[in-house]
Amino acid sequence: MPPLLLPIVLPTELVLRYRAVDRELVGSALVDTPRHLDELAEDIARRGVLTPLTLGFNEEFGVLDGNHRIAVAVRLGPAEVPVALVKEPRSPRPGHAQPMREADFALLNAHLSRRPASHPHLLVSCKLFRNSCAPKVVDGYKQLLDQT
Repeated sequence: MPPLLLPIVLPTELVLRYRAVDRELVGSALVDTPRHLDELAEDIARRGVLTPLTLGFNEEFGVLDGNHRIAVAVRLGPAEVPVALVKEPRSPRPGHAQPMREADFALLNAHLSRRPASHPHLLVSCKLFRNSCAPKVVDGYKQLLDQT
């Protein structure tokens, strides 16, 4: 299992561009999607996002792990979501990959290059939708810290 990176907060609109499917419209064979989304929305509204979304990317494409969580974020309306970034190889390209926008690549790549060298694989839990999670600027980028 690859190490998880320190999550940052990114605009929901940016992250949304790299989802494979809209889980509000397309169900999953693994879960009862409408019920799962309702339960997840209640949980996130109560406890916050406990597992950041993962956005894999390179110059050509982006892939999001967290289609249910991004669907809930759209429901609940936060401007930003917690995301762990992972640099992906160009090949093989997953079938659900979305084309990478040049401006998005520049922003995502800049976040990775400013990652603190002392803790490159640190994962911090956060609660995005509650006051207990506050962004903190570290080495020029936002880091989420759980304050509970």
